[in-house]
Amino acid sequence: MKPLRVFLSGVVAIAMTFGFSPSTAHGQSGCASDLNGDGVVSADDLAILLSDWGGTCLGTVTSVTPLYGLTSGGTEITINGTNLDGTLAVEVGGVACTNLQVLSSTLVKAVTPPAKSSGAVAITVTNAGGTATAADAFTYVSVIVPTWATLIEALPDPAVVTDATLRNAIIASGFAWRVRDNGTQIEMVLAPGGTFTMGCTASNGYACNSGENPTHSVTITNAFYMGRYEVTQAQWLAKMGSNPSYFQPPTYTADTNRPVEQVSWTTIQGFLTATGMQLPTEAQWEYACRAGTTTAFHGFTGYLSGTNDDTLVGNIAW
Repeated sequence: MKPLRVFLSGVVAIAMTFGFSPSTAHGQSGCASDLNGDGVVSADDLAILLSDWGGTCLGTVTSVTPLYGLTSGGTEITINGTNLDGTLAVEVGGVACTNLQVLSSTLVKAVTPPAKSSGAVAITVTNAGGTATAADAFTYVSVIVPTWATLIEALPDPAVVTDATLRNAIIASGFAWRVRDNGTQIEMVLAPGGTFTMGCTASNGYACNSGENPTHSVTITNAFYMGRYEVTQAQWLAKMGSNPSYFQPPTYTADTNRPVEQVSWTTIQGFLTATGMQLPTEAQWEYACRAGTTTAFHGFTGYLSGTNDDTLVGNIAW
């Protein structure tokens, strides 16, 4: 028997894009000495240089990470650019940030203020030389926490969800990334809607069975929440009153946080009725398991794009 996983559905995905344009300054021609950009290095350029003599150069913003944060504020952003060592203030959407840290001439950190609404806003960096603006450099988002759940983490952690396209798809759904079901305490993560190729991918050592082909394109219309871990013996016991697992205390373990097993599809129906959950469809399960990979085995540390190497299965299974 396979360990049991459960999910909750009915989350609708929407679209959103992110991006910004960095600020600009002198020297936009092919020659750095052509300060006024007229194509000629002349006395006019020298006059510009002398007029700025002893002054502070205007800072510039070349990149901002992360590109998004909650409308409630509190997101620490890192600004990369030039002439940032004299930064006096950073504003996001016209409101001053807190916890400003000027780390070097190219690096500044600050914490975003709350916003009245979601959407892309400008970031401004001010020093003695003036104010530089990066339009649409940061996007405020708001997330929905389902009524049946408690929030664990609103936005996907880049250290965990390493693919930027997937992170943006999760954020674009409008729903929180990680939640905990109030009734069972099962932790759940959001799988955004999308399209994938369903069916077997042959490994280096084994061909596909006939029943696993042909591969075909499947679109998951709605986002859904999937249990982050297998349903545990403790979670099953709390709802069903008994533990059917073979590997259970006291013979094999003292830990009822191990997955529940020795459960049939029929038996599982009682757990689903007691919790209001559903089993994932085959398409939802494969979509979530693949997580964007197209290989025989899904990704893991060192092989985030997956692998077809059978000798590596021990890193993720058994």
